[in-house]
Amino acid sequence: MNKASRQHPWSRVVIAFLISLLVTMIVGIVVHSQIILREISALGHEVDLGTRMSSTVSDLLVFAPVFGAISLALLPAFALSSFVSRGVNRGLRPVAYALSGWTAIYAAFRVIDAFAPMPVFLAGTRHWIDGLLVASAGAVGGISYSCLTKRFELRDITRPTITVVSAACSIWIVAILAASLTRPSVQSIAASSHSGLKVETLASGLPFPWSLAFLPDGRMLITERGGNLRMAASDGRVEESAVPIAPVSDFDVLGARLLDVAVDPEFMVNQSIYLSFSHALAGGDTASLVKGRLTQKGVEGAAVIFTADPGEQGASVSGGRIAFLEDRTLVFTLGDGFARREAAQDISNHRGKSVRLNRDGSVPADNPFVEKQDAALGLYTIGHRHPQGVAVDPRSGRLYSNEHGARGGDEINLMLPGRNYGWPITTHGIDYSFARITPFAELPGIESPLFQWTPSVAPSGMAIYAGAEFPDWEGDILVSTLRGRSIRKIEMSDGKPTGQQEVLVFDIGARIRDVRVGPGGGIYFLTDEEVGRLVRVSSAQR
Repeated sequence: MNKASRQHPWSRVVIAFLISLLVTMIVGIVVHSQIILREISALGHEVDLGTRMSSTVSDLLVFAPVFGAISLALLPAFALSSFVSRGVNRGLRPVAYALSGWTAIYAAFRVIDAFAPMPVFLAGTRHWIDGLLVASAGAVGGISYSCLTKRFELRDITRPTITVVSAACSIWIVAILAASLTRPSVQSIAASSHSGLKVETLASGLPFPWSLAFLPDGRMLITERGGNLRMAASDGRVEESAVPIAPVSDFDVLGARLLDVAVDPEFMVNQSIYLSFSHALAGGDTASLVKGRLTQKGVEGAAVIFTADPGEQGASVSGGRIAFLEDRTLVFTLGDGFARREAAQDISNHRGKSVRLNRDGSVPADNPFVEKQDAALGLYTIGHRHPQGVAVDPRSGRLYSNEHGARGGDEINLMLPGRNYGWPITTHGIDYSFARITPFAELPGIESPLFQWTPSVAPSGMAIYAGAEFPDWEGDILVSTLRGRSIRKIEMSDGKPTGQQEVLVFDIGARIRDVRVGPGGGIYFLTDEEVGRLVRVSSAQR
């Protein structure tokens, strides 16, 4: 046997594996796309054939590298099948490779989920049945590999083999059909350094500070994610001891994450402040709103006035920003918890919603969903992903919020009562896996963002500028960013963005968690790090 003939079988194996990898990738992406589109249809927005095809083709082009990498799990699976199937009737080889391919892809999904920062990396595999449907692509790839690497005669194929192979092909066809069935802006950017701005670090050593609020006398309250509430003087000096918070019986404050802090509009009369916590509940996490009186002894009489309802066992609610409206009711923002994003469109739970409450936690009689018997308590808006900042324009009373998209599609929204902000039916972003979330960026009846970032900047805190320090910025929106490590100034006119944004870049080397405007018009922000800082920005000319 010459050298060329000895190499031929190996070249055929390599080519066969590459072809089977391509087949697995194509089949898996097509099935995954139909599952995602099925979920969109289930939310009441039918996907026509043209949109379905264009969305699937887009996934084939963009999602292919990720699914191709996942499909490399076939390599050890086929190697094992090759070893195990030696001496087995050649007609049974397709069965062995199909089963190993199917198992390998499904196992790869679960391993990735165990290490991914989100509950499920591929949204189309959230339910185990859907995961098996997508993983069936591995079975098709296994059959392809078997047929391409081993020549066999028709007489080698036994009747059981024909039955199993036919069943595998049928499963693939059913997978695509089942997946398709319905279950019962361009902005102009100007970057600037801190020339013309005076940047001062007022305090450091704050472990992962999350939020900042000013008291009427100029002092500041600062929350730390680990659970501490800090008091800082008007010059930024932070008291050594944390502000004690009276025990809250509804959950373990020591084991909870402290998020936002807000000061009552009538603080001079009632000394009330509000804190939001993220804490464990029924196998998942939720957010609660706590009210207490700030005295010289600490936060006294702290009590939970609202706890978000995830809607099902083990589900989670994220978010937790607080803002007071002109009528002195408050709005509390809540995220979708990442796991089942379609819950943001279900009014029976609080995931992906905002709520409007009276300051004692009761529901205002004029709330938009108050007449709906199946609506969760206090709903104000729906269809949010992960709200990070919320602010009220002191001149107009308009309520604005920002929220994270996935890979792109970060948003600024004008919050109006009873409106649907689209998630996950509409978004300008795609999934972390590069798969399409939805074919729709905008739809009638759904509020479009006033402003969006693609690629993502990971917005965090938010403020509306009002003050004498930077008079030209009056009414503009300030958004702190985690990924961008900057503050974005969005120019506003008559309550709408002009399309101009300025990136305020500071040489701090850290993510920025929150931004606020101080009583004198200075800008204050918190860095998101283990040794967090309180920083003030003022005009160098004043």
